[in-house]
Amino acid sequence: MARVNQFLKNVPTAIQEKLPYKPVKYVWISPSRDIGEMAFKKSNKLPRMIRYLLKGLGSLEEASEIISYLLFEGEFCKEIIELGYDDAMAAEKEVLRSYDDE
Repeated sequence: MARVNQFLKNVPTAIQEKLPYKPVKYVWISPSRDIGEMAFKKSNKLPRMIRYLLKGLGSLEEASEIISYLLFEGEFCKEIIELGYDDAMAAEKEVLRSYDDE
């Protein structure tokens, strides 16, 4: 998205008006906590066979990023949803500011 926005910024205005593309405003929000670490703490909720297979990659702690993609346990999902909400609320002013130019 950033590359397309940069490209459009470099296109002359007369040509920009003919293009079907418009710059997209966005705010980059990253998790304030390590999701892999959060997943590792819940790795005991994974089925035993999955934990066994993951240990083939190293320790469960080393496989924490993969665990974060595999763990659909309710409590973990609730935690990452709350984390996303909290991080978005922390960026609220920046998000609202991005709409001020319209």
